[in-house]
Amino acid sequence: MLGPAGFDVTEAGDGAEALAQFGQRPADLVLMDMRMPVMDGYEATRRLKSVSRHTPVVAVTASALEEDRQAILDCGVDAYLSKPVERALLLQTLWQLLALPSAVSTSSAGPAPASAPALIRAPTCALARDQLQARLSPAQRARLQGALTQGDMHAFYRLLDAMTETPDLVQGLCRLADDFEYDTLHALLADAGDDSTL
Repeated sequence: MLGPAGFDVTEAGDGAEALAQFGQRPADLVLMDMRMPVMDGYEATRRLKSVSRHTPVVAVTASALEEDRQAILDCGVDAYLSKPVERALLLQTLWQLLALPSAVSTSSAGPAPASAPALIRAPTCALARDQLQARLSPAQRARLQGALTQGDMHAFYRLLDAMTETPDLVQGLCRLADDFEYDTLHALLADAGDDSTL
């Protein structure tokens, strides 16, 4: 169902398998069933967030109890969807969490099959340099550029964590850093007058 919208989906049989797959090939977002054998979604979410706090996790559950909902949110998920999941709501949630630039067609009605963890890789979308220039201050860009130039990715991620006013840009920059797209990051963060990096 997500493939036609441009997403690359990898399914896992349980939480432990989802973590193993994520370790081999990180995802942009994880759909997490909360009740699974071997390792439940609560533990899998906590472990995933300990190694990749910027990766959104969407809980998918059949439970309608408010105390269950609170426990699910407390384990670190970024969003919560109740089964059966409607396709339009699922796509809207994915597009919001991944900060993608445009919506996809939600015309196909019906519930989404969401009974196992799924590692989602978003359709390719590029950050625009002019968007970064307009929304990040020269000082923010210079600090990020400095961390990249020094190869200090811990500092780079700390700087991104502090940029709470631009979550969509942070998500895009994290995705590029996670994919080792350092040349692209340098080009995006360069001063507007410096075209040598493009």
